[in-house]
Formats: sequence, structure tokens, C-alpha cells
Amino acid sequence: MLPNRSKNGVYVSVSSMGHPSKAIFAMNWKEAVKIETESPNIPNQSQKIKVPSSIKASVIDYQKVKVSWSKVDGADGYEVYQNGKKQKAVPLLSYTQNGLKTGSTYIYKVRAYKKVNGTKVYSAYTKDVKAKPILAKVSGVKVNNGKKRTAIVTWKKVSGANGYCVYRATSANGKYTQQKMLKGNGAVKYIDKPELFMSN
Repeated sequence: MLPNRSKNGVYVSVSSMGHPSKAIFAMNWKEAVKIETESPNIPNQSQKIKVPSSIKASVIDYQKVKVSWSKVDGADGYEVYQNGKKQKAVPLLSYTQNGLKTGSTYIYKVRAYKKVNGTKVYSAYTKDVKAKPILAKVSGVKVNNGKKRTAIVTWKKVSGANGYCVYRATSANGKYTQQKMLKGNGAVKYIDKPELFMSN
């Protein structure tokens, strides 16, 4: 910001970007501009801070996302934004957000900052990254023969699931059709009865 000329011939400058006001005394315009440019109270090229790189958002589970980025030399911390709203200022290189809605898409960006003369100087924002918390894939699926030609299907419960759908095909490359919808997170067993086999 260039200084303004007062009536008494003294040049006065009011700093910007939240820095304290200050007065510059000079007898000519060139001298005032030089003082303004070299003043340590106003961020200059050497005080600029780089944008964090390598930002990514990873789904941890059905309601949790982890945002991470690379270190910026000279940074005192980083601010994390979700959908345009500031979430947290952290000194680390990652931020984990809990309590998210399963199936919803969240957009994140980060900016670094450092303190210069008691005031925060910010980098530009990173690019946006997206993440959508989803349920984990069902694992540990096993099929055992039961009595009277039944098939007993079991699997491991999935954190956050409200139920499970069981599908069956009658051949290796056959079409799968839904056999049963089981309610409850702990419903991890299904018995396929003889009449179901005979109906296909």
C-alpha cells in the first residue's frame, strides 16, 4: 500500500492485512515509498509461505475421514476447511474428522500459516479433495454344509451396518439374486434351506 501525503508534507502510511498502523516520515515521495517497501512490519516476498502439497483425503470408516498433506518449511500450523468452513488449526500434517454421514461427499482444502510480528501470514489454499465415507466391504464369508442339505453362510459384522443382504447364484458364472435381507449389525448368519435350492 503506497503512503498518502498529509498537509504538512509528512507521508503517512496505514498498513493492511491486519498489521498495526504506522507512520512514515519522509521529505519526498521516493524516500517514503522506499521506507514503505523495506519496512519489516509488512509481509514481503521473503515472508510469503508456500501452499501445502500432496493433499489427499482418505476414508477411514463409515463415518471418518483423514486429510493429510506435506510439510511446508517455516509453517507454524495449518488450517483445515470442510465444505468451505474452517474445522481446525493443527500443528501436524493430518487431520481426522469423525461423526460424518455415511454416503455423503465432503470437500476439503488446507492452507498453511506462520506468525510474522504477532500476525498470521497465510498461504494460498490447496486444491479441493473429496471423500465419501462408506461401509467397509463384508469379509470373512464362509459356507458350510448343514443338516438336511442346508447351506450355512457366515461372515464378519461390519462396523456401522444396520443389516445385510444375502445373494446366491446356482453356478460359478450365474446371475446372483437376493435371497434374504437380515436386520441388525449382529445378524451374521444365514441358513439356506432345501426348498430354496429346489425352487431354482
